[in-house]
Amino acid sequence: MKKKRNFNEIITSGLIIALMGYLLISPKQARAAALNGYEIWLNTILPAVFPFLVLVTLLNLLGMSRKIAPMFSNFMNRAFGVSGTGAYAYLSAIFSGLPIGAKSVCDLYRQGDIDRSEAYILLCLCSNMAPVYTYSIVGPVFFGSAKLAIAFIAINYCVPVICALFVANRRDRRKVSNEPPPRASITAMKNRSKAFTAAIKESVMNILNIGGFVIFFNVIISFSRDFLGLDSNSLFGAIVSALLETANGSSALGALSNEHYIITVATCGASLCWGGLSILFQSLSFISETDLSIRRFFQYKAAQGVLGFCFGLFAANAIPRQTAPVFAELASKASAGIINILAIGVFLLIVGASALAETTLFGFTRKRK
Repeated sequence: MKKKRNFNEIITSGLIIALMGYLLISPKQARAAALNGYEIWLNTILPAVFPFLVLVTLLNLLGMSRKIAPMFSNFMNRAFGVSGTGAYAYLSAIFSGLPIGAKSVCDLYRQGDIDRSEAYILLCLCSNMAPVYTYSIVGPVFFGSAKLAIAFIAINYCVPVICALFVANRRDRRKVSNEPPPRASITAMKNRSKAFTAAIKESVMNILNIGGFVIFFNVIISFSRDFLGLDSNSLFGAIVSALLETANGSSALGALSNEHYIITVATCGASLCWGGLSILFQSLSFISETDLSIRRFFQYKAAQGVLGFCFGLFAANAIPRQTAPVFAELASKASAGIINILAIGVFLLIVGASALAETTLFGFTRKRK
């Protein structure tokens, strides 16, 4: 055990020293990479994620997650074996993806609204990428195909559900009460002005945390390319970028889709479900504040990456290649509100179908008893 720990420490120290040497030897490349990450955070992530992060935190501080629990308790219990409180985290993930989905799960767990096994199921379920990014950018802009956009967003939602169902089936099913646990480590704030102020402060720290990860991992991508001698326009270089950071990797894969269509689409599907190390470490910044296992979260994401690659292979063989991004301009102007409305509609449709099935099938069973 000590030998393994010492070996890991040597590897970690070696990588840190190598990265420090890269910063000293190639300061211009490192600065350009850091500046690129800063621009991505400032122009894309900050305006899109920060307002939603404030609202999610505010609703949680006001105790809204505990109030909506009875509405979704039957559906969430029958589908995933968790309480209705988990629907709050799932809704957050549907609209915004990681890392906000992971943050919502960790907040509920720290407050005592969900137990440990529920937290693991929800971490697996609430691990999709942001739908606006997946639908309006990756498919139409990077790959020039509206059909691939639909395929990518279907993969983005279906793979976490499949993995969550698998994790839920390994858990002993039990009847979950409509009411959340009576004890909570953090009580809901009754003063709305104080809750709003606290939500702003907490969201500012979280968005700065996200920005730090984005900037640093852009430097790591630049370092890995130079260290391995990879060309950013090569297939292997694009795959490595996709594993490290999804946005840059998806763009590089899309640029090579005409020459390597099947492998680039499949790898992009894997990258969207894996999330990239940048997104994963952003999520880990919230998970590390709890006693949940980081290793299990990595295992869930690795399994989702494999499933995403398989579904991506199927999509690449089912959808013909398009040589021109004819839908790029239209998709780039797609409204985030439309995507959110569609997501709400799909979620309500699932809930309605579950309620109908419960009324008919389970009602019939009770009558027979």
